[in-house]
Amino acid sequence: MNKEELILVTGRKLFSQFGLKKVTTEDIAKSAHVSKATVYRYYGNKSEIFEKVVRLEAEELLKAIRQAIKREHKVIDKFKAHLRVRFEKIRELVNLYWVTHETWGDFWPHLAGIGDWFQEEEEKIVKEVMIFGNETGELEVERVDLASHITVTVLKSIELPWALAKQGLTASEYIDILMDMIINGIGKNKLRN
Repeated sequence: MNKEELILVTGRKLFSQFGLKKVTTEDIAKSAHVSKATVYRYYGNKSEIFEKVVRLEAEELLKAIRQAIKREHKVIDKFKAHLRVRFEKIRELVNLYWVTHETWGDFWPHLAGIGDWFQEEEEKIVKEVMIFGNETGELEVERVDLASHITVTVLKSIELPWALAKQGLTASEYIDILMDMIINGIGKNKLRN
């Protein structure tokens, strides 16, 4: 592992334990067994390290979502795979989870572009699934760009632990119901027992 990778791995570990505010560049240098000058050779400040860590975690999440979707053959299963990976994997990615679910305001100045980039990338994934669904006849989505944007925006707003606790559901049960509603709607003729 080169020094830049070592700095990122160390920063990721420290940020996940103590958060951006409590970790200093000196802490990262000391834990990585490099000088502060070495840290500054690669990064201007700790915020740049944090931004890179969060971007790497976001890339890891997107890759996992794409792999899960690729394994499925039906549209509803692709969407369920997307949600399952999103909800399960984000907890492994501590820094990304922290930013997206708890204290976004604390990190906003450092991550303004990553949120927009991640939204666009996730919309591309959802759009591909919708196009696939249109081609296979499983879906009939006229405005795929708008539908993928709305879908990702709505999915971002779900606080799964809160929803599960309130309804007494497992993550799989919640995802199944949610995807059934998205794919089949909630119209009178479409409800199932």
